[in-house]
Amino acid sequence: MNIFGLSCPAPFPKGILPPSVGGTGEGRNLAKTIARVANYKNTPIYPSVFAYPPTQAVAATGTIATGPLVGWDGTQLMQATTAYASGGQNIITINTTYAPLVRVGMTVWHIMSATSVIPDGTTVTAVNTGTGAVTLSQNLTGTLVGADYVGFGNNTVSFLGAYAQPYYTAFPYTQNAVNAEWTAPPFAVEFDYYGTAFNLIFHDINALPRFWLWVDGQPTTAAYGMPGSYTPSANNRAFYNVTFDNGGDNTARWRRIRIYMINARFGGMKIGPTDIVCATRQAYPKIAWLGDSWTEGVTGTGYATDLLSGTPHQATALLGLGVPMVAGQGSTGYISTGGAQKPAFGDSARVAPIVAANPDALMIWGSINDAAQDPTAVQNAAYALYASLQRQLPQTKLLAIGVQARGASTSANDRTINQSVKAAAVAAGVPYLDCIGEGWVMGSGKYGATTGMGNADVILGGDGAHLQQTGCEYYARRIAAWLAEQI
Repeated sequence: MNIFGLSCPAPFPKGILPPSVGGTGEGRNLAKTIARVANYKNTPIYPSVFAYPPTQAVAATGTIATGPLVGWDGTQLMQATTAYASGGQNIITINTTYAPLVRVGMTVWHIMSATSVIPDGTTVTAVNTGTGAVTLSQNLTGTLVGADYVGFGNNTVSFLGAYAQPYYTAFPYTQNAVNAEWTAPPFAVEFDYYGTAFNLIFHDINALPRFWLWVDGQPTTAAYGMPGSYTPSANNRAFYNVTFDNGGDNTARWRRIRIYMINARFGGMKIGPTDIVCATRQAYPKIAWLGDSWTEGVTGTGYATDLLSGTPHQATALLGLGVPMVAGQGSTGYISTGGAQKPAFGDSARVAPIVAANPDALMIWGSINDAAQDPTAVQNAAYALYASLQRQLPQTKLLAIGVQARGASTSANDRTINQSVKAAAVAAGVPYLDCIGEGWVMGSGKYGATTGMGNADVILGGDGAHLQQTGCEYYARRIAAWLAEQI
């Protein structure tokens, strides 16, 4: 099954891409471009960062002084309230400049207030364009003030990912074993934009929001971050401001925007008065990962920067896809568990959410945690899991990634278990990526104890059992290239 061969409407008229798509500046035949993306193995392993990246900053206010606010359907309908409205009422007042854009029958979405005071999907029943009064089909359940935002309409952006990661009792949120503050599932939004600058409106979920802006399929910075001097705090409303400089040429043109986010709630955009936003409606394959702490992500000094910078998210971004479903739990393997709340790979608590998501491809990765287990038992458990998933997900491309290569830290037991898992994959007809057999990591160094010889110095984290950021990116590149060949 070629999961890149999904049928989807052409995002641009007459099959011709607008200037700048692909980062080259010339128009391209859409069919050829799609074919190029589908044949990822023939493209560079990672897009280069823009030569003239847009200016990015996070601030408590937006940098665009005039122009409409955009909600969800691209018709400039995200409005700021100008009058106080309290619970028990079904009328809100918005800026009269934008009131004519609100129509009876529209629905209300994504209120940017500390509390969700109007349920998503509430219908507009009347609009007074003279006063800006909008009557809703149900009463508010809280309070709106003049600084809050109200969105009308739908389908401005495409949401990519936001899958829940089964972990502990915090489902559907994620929790990292090292940095417990990373508690919100990562997601991405994508849209086509015509203009020169926009403000993305968001709420801080906690003090650690991060963003990664991609334009026309290229990252604008080398990694995730939060540019600017803004200090985030839970429930703050803030603005992620993007201005296209292009080496001094601030020309309005079409660009495909993708923004990866973590620990932030998306609340629409503010754009210029003649700008345009529309949904891409691009269909992307859904990718899922099942594994141990290498899949889950381990962050902190000497390890990965954050969950979004971990191997599964990096590899999926390399393929130009959305956000993967990441079902990783530390200390687990095909047999090994980390306690009652960290069952083995094949446990129903781990498998059921993946089956429900029905991904196009599923990677099962690991595990060094099975090194002390009986090799035959591991082989049997792996084969049983593969066979079960093949029955439950007959349309899913199932792929197995072997026990993690760690250079000199790779034990004899690691190698034995790796062969056991490989045998199970071969028996089940599941493609197998043998990281140990291919010698991915060499040397005996690690973060904080480098030897000056071998790539282990910059791949392994301080414990020699997990990855530092360069290691996450290294594994992501090699896995993504292999995945593209398989699908």
